[in-house]
Amino acid sequence: DFACKDTLVLVDFISISGPTGSFTFTENIICKDEDVEFIANVQNVDSYLWDFGDGVFSTDSNPTHTYTSFNSFHPTLIIENSVSCQSIITSQDSIQVREIIVDAGNNNVICYGDSIGVTANGSGTNYVWDNSSYITDLNSFSPVMFPTNSTMFYVTSSDGICFARDSVLIEVQDVEADFVSS
Repeated sequence: DFACKDTLVLVDFISISGPTGSFTFTENIICKDEDVEFIANVQNVDSYLWDFGDGVFSTDSNPTHTYTSFNSFHPTLIIENSVSCQSIITSQDSIQVREIIVDAGNNNVICYGDSIGVTANGSGTNYVWDNSSYITDLNSFSPVMFPTNSTMFYVTSSDGICFARDSVLIEVQDVEADFVSS
């Protein structure tokens, strides 16, 4: 049993470890033009490439990104270590970006003492007009207004998460009649 051995086995002698990890983000339902913070939870990483899913990229480790259009986005993180090993991490969750649009209607001119119906249109489900004693129903998309002087009225429309705001000017003209008797 004194023969030569030509094989040496060492268990776990060489360890090749690529970058690993995951990431999270602060919100998955946001309004257009809101920021989302991205948090990387990674190991053995020297560089980052974030793809936010909307054509914008970042090499920051924990970036903040503003989504400027509404849609559904699937962010991805590509991480790389010093020996060029890469890992691609894709989120299972998407980021839903919502947008609310509201149009308070056209500006109008009325005579002193008259009223006018105004209809706000938009993508929200709730409409609230700024507090005014010259509006019949502050929570209606189609109230009647009866200002005594020219007034800018503001409406906010919301879906419960996002909102938009618009205004309409109701100009009041005081008409004086000049009668001449003959």
